[in-house]
Amino acid sequence: MAPENGAVIAAIHAATGRMPEVIGKPEAPLFRSARRLLNRLHPGLNADFAALCMVGDNLDTDILGAKRLGICTILMMTGIACGPDATADRRADIVAEDYAGLTRRLFSC
Repeated sequence: MAPENGAVIAAIHAATGRMPEVIGKPEAPLFRSARRLLNRLHPGLNADFAALCMVGDNLDTDILGAKRLGICTILMMTGIACGPDATADRRADIVAEDYAGLTRRLFSC
């Protein structure tokens, strides 16, 4: 794994003495902005967080951020998540091994 944003945040904090405001996943501003954009692009939709679903492959960013806001979550096991990760505290609502599995799961009703 390569260093992620935590290293950049630490460097900014060390250089300035101030913590930067984080707006990316898993922080709420990114999810709120995405919802506003969705509602603006589809007038009349007026979707709230309970009507949305986040598809992601990272429990610490995609899934955690969405769960904090009450958004349904789908964990794709095609990224950095591994088998034991799917049973972590941040458990996703749906876990799919790959896109074919997700399609079968979503359209089996």
